[in-house]
Amino acid sequence: MALRATVRPLAKDLLNASEVTGPTAGLWIAVATQADYYDHLTCSYYDVCHLTGRLTRAPCRSPAPAMRTTPSLDAASRVRGSAGLRAL
Repeated sequence: MALRATVRPLAKDLLNASEVTGPTAGLWIAVATQADYYDHLTCSYYDVCHLTGRLTRAPCRSPAPAMRTTPSLDAASRVRGSAGLRAL
């Protein structure tokens, strides 16, 4: 519990300092998904309730050509692929 009391405000500060879109989107999504997973009962503290819907509604911008990912490095496809593993 002591660790949670330390980490909670730090995570909230990171979410407040970043945005779901733009150059800080990766940071925001990483922190928001962790907060939602590990502290879901207090999602309102982080303003990440209904996170899936919020991410779905966020405008998607293609990465710059130099930043494009390969299929093997695409995190979204790994998440989609691992979803099938949970059903086993």
